[in-house]
Amino acid sequence: MALRQLMLFLGAGASAPAGLPLVREFFEHVDFPPDRGFRAACLRVAQLIEAEEGRSAPGDLKGYDAENLFGRLEMLSQTEALLQHPLKIPVSATTNIGVSPRELLDFLKREVVRIYGKTPPSHSLPPVPTRAPDYQPLLGVLHMAAPIEDPLRVLTTNYDTLVEEFFSSKVNSEWLHQGYRAKLVTGFSESGSRAFRPQTFAAKSAPGERLVHFIKLHGSVSWKLQRRLGGQTVVETGGFTAPTGEHDCVLYFGYKSVPQEEPFKTLHNQLKDGLLRPGTMIVIGFQFADPYIRETFDFALRANKTLRLICCLRRSPESNTPLKNLMEAFPEQISVLRGRDKEPVPFGDRGFYEALRAALEESGSG
Repeated sequence: MALRQLMLFLGAGASAPAGLPLVREFFEHVDFPPDRGFRAACLRVAQLIEAEEGRSAPGDLKGYDAENLFGRLEMLSQTEALLQHPLKIPVSATTNIGVSPRELLDFLKREVVRIYGKTPPSHSLPPVPTRAPDYQPLLGVLHMAAPIEDPLRVLTTNYDTLVEEFFSSKVNSEWLHQGYRAKLVTGFSESGSRAFRPQTFAAKSAPGERLVHFIKLHGSVSWKLQRRLGGQTVVETGGFTAPTGEHDCVLYFGYKSVPQEEPFKTLHNQLKDGLLRPGTMIVIGFQFADPYIRETFDFALRANKTLRLICCLRRSPESNTPLKNLMEAFPEQISVLRGRDKEPVPFGDRGFYEALRAALEESGSG
C-alpha cells in the first residue's frame, strides 16, 4: 500500500473537453448588452491593469485573462462600498459617461453563472454532446494508488458543476475498485439547508467507502448566500439557479490574497494542509497564473521536499510563463506528464492512464 497521499487539481483545461471556455476565452462568450457600456468598461479596466503591470494595452478583450479582470474589478467594487460614494469606470475618453464597478461586477457574475452553470448550451456556446467528463477511470487509478484511510483530495478553481454532475449521475455503488464506493464531501451538509459546515471534512469513512474531498477554491455557480435573522450563510443549491441579486452567486475571484471569510478560509486551508504532507498532486489544465495560488505552491514546494506535482497539459509550458518558472525553480519536484514518445499527454487522450500509472510509480505513489 502506498504511503503518500494523492491529490488532484483541476484547472479550466479539465472542463474544456465539455465545451466550457477557458479563462482567456470567457469574454468571447459574454452577451454584452449594446447600450450599457459594459464591454467598453471591461476593456478600460483591462487597459489599466496592463499599464500598471508594464505591458502594452490590449485593443480588445479577446484572449484576455478574465480572472485577473474579475479580481481587480472586485477590489474596485469594495473600494466603492468603503467610500460610500459611487465610482465610475469611464467608457469613453471623450465623455463623462461611466459604469459603476458594482454594476459591472454583478453583470459579469450573471454571465459566469449563465456560461458555466448547468444550463443547455446557449447560442454563444458550442454544442456539447456530453457535458460531464467521465472521471471514473481517473478516480479509479487514484483509488488504487492511495491509502484507503486517506480521502482523495480533489481541488479546483473552476466554477462549473461538472464534478458534482458526474457523482450525481452515477449509481453510488462499487464503481471504483475492489468493492469500494465513492462518497463526495464538499463541506456542505447533505440534507436540510445544505449550509456550509467545515466539520464535514473531519468525518471518517464507513466500511467499503472511499471519501473524496472536493474543494472549490473559487466558489461555484451553485452556491448562494442565504440571508437569515442574525446573519447569513452560504448554501449549496444542488444545481443551477439563476442569480437574482448581487449576493446570489458566491464566487471568490482569483488574483487576491488570503481569504478571511467562510467557506473560502476553510477551503484554502485544505489546500495548504494537503501541500504540506508527503504526497503527489496530479494537476490537470492549470497554468498557475493566479499569483496567490502560485505563491502558495511555491512556499509548499520549498517547505515540503516530498511534494511532487505531475502536470497534465496539451503542450509543454512556454518560456517565462508562471508554470515554466515554477518548473525551473523546482526541477526535481514538478514534471509534465509525457507518453512513450516523450510528448505531453493531456487528460483524456489515448495513453493518458498508462502514462499516469507510470508517473505515479516513479513518484513513489504507485
